Amino acid sequence: MDEYPIKVYIYDLSKGLARSLSMGFLGRQIDGIWHTAIVAYGQEYFFGGMGIESCPPCGTQLGPPDTIDDLGSTQIPLEMFMEYLHELSQTTFRPECYHLLEHNCNTFSNEVAQFLTGKTIPAHITNLPSEVMQTPFGAMIKPFVDAMSVTPSGGHHSVFPESSSSTTPQSRNSAATSQTNNTTKSQSTADPNKPITFHGKKILTEYTNIRTTISSTLPNIDIALLDEVREYLSTEEPQWYLSKEHIRCLTDIIKMNDNPKTQSLGLNFLRLAVLRQEVLHLLKMDKDHNMLKISKQREGLSNEHQVVLLRIMSNCCSCKLGCDWLTETTDWPLDDLLTSNHKITSDCCVSAILNSSTDFQLTGSIWAFNLSVNKVVSGDLGVEVGSAILEAITKPLGEDVLFHTLSALYNLMASNDELQALAVVMGVDFERLCKLSTRVSDLCHKIQKRIGHT
Repeated sequence: MDEYPIKVYIYDLSKGLARSLSMGFLGRQIDGIWHTAIVAYGQEYFFGGMGIESCPPCGTQLGPPDTIDDLGSTQIPLEMFMEYLHELSQTTFRPECYHLLEHNCNTFSNEVAQFLTGKTIPAHITNLPSEVMQTPFGAMIKPFVDAMSVTPSGGHHSVFPESSSSTTPQSRNSAATSQTNNTTKSQSTADPNKPITFHGKKILTEYTNIRTTISSTLPNIDIALLDEVREYLSTEEPQWYLSKEHIRCLTDIIKMNDNPKTQSLGLNFLRLAVLRQEVLHLLKMDKDHNMLKISKQREGLSNEHQVVLLRIMSNCCSCKLGCDWLTETTDWPLDDLLTSNHKITSDCCVSAILNSSTDFQLTGSIWAFNLSVNKVVSGDLGVEVGSAILEAITKPLGEDVLFHTLSALYNLMASNDELQALAVVMGVDFERLCKLSTRVSDLCHKIQKRIGHT
């Protein structure tokens, strides 16, 4: 069985004050006021006033931990761990259960550590007496401790948010609701801070008919897995989670080039599934990189299926977890060469933006926008995607495509001086673009102001 390393990250919220002042105030040595988190399956999990949360390791405003304790490893699969966390989030670790002293992050870390490894976190943390906070020293540091909201950088990342991430207001982008290649022009102005998702659920209602036509071509076990995926995606707040076998089934049938209906089903199921963070965790833990390999070798798919595949990738980037996964720079082997998530993301997104098809262009522009919203396109990736956008807008584009393309460009320029300079060098004719619509004109004026042209 696979084994997963488990660590406890330990932070001193007093930033050294407890160690230097406790003896004088308390008459005893206190080395820190501790916050802890469990790092497992490539994520850091902790409990606070917003409930159970997660972020990439060291992703909170606290920065790197003061100490890392190795708890060993676990054979518990991610899907079982997520079921366990979900149960905790509905019972003893709801947001309203949080108490700074009596039921806090350390309570959570200790319980999760025992579930995963049978071990506890260090006793000097769990045994720190609550009376300390009732002393003069405790009263002095209490405002500082109370003010510490341990939150992932860039915003709130609840593991089980109250509202499903798979539902996005129609006003964000009516084009994005299409699950086929058909696009609909959106006249609304996209929120520059909210990602856009391709979340049309027509495939769920069509599944019964599709199942009849494909049942003879798939093993019974895969049909059963697909039935479960459909049930999971049809449930707003499921009480169970998909497993590695469900993801394996979907990626396997996507590779079935001889059966377009089956392939389409796998792609569209996965397009919806990646809008749920527990599925992103499973993809991130896939050591074989199946989803990324399919993306890299997408030329074997029809154009229609390539668009859905790109929309899967775009949906992955509708949250920070998916963006972090798709922009990882660690190399891994593919066909005797080295590649990386970052390289595949750049290649797929850039090629979509520069494609002559409106469906590809719209998908690529929304994907670039999602990347820019989550602020993971600095450096080379930002220049690569931004350069593609600058090239694309020199050619005739539909209003909807142009709007989302310019929205991405505006966000990218905020953190990339090189991209601003490139726009000046290329001499982009923003005045020509302004004539297309009011919302495009507004964006052009914002971009011109950002690069110093008025």
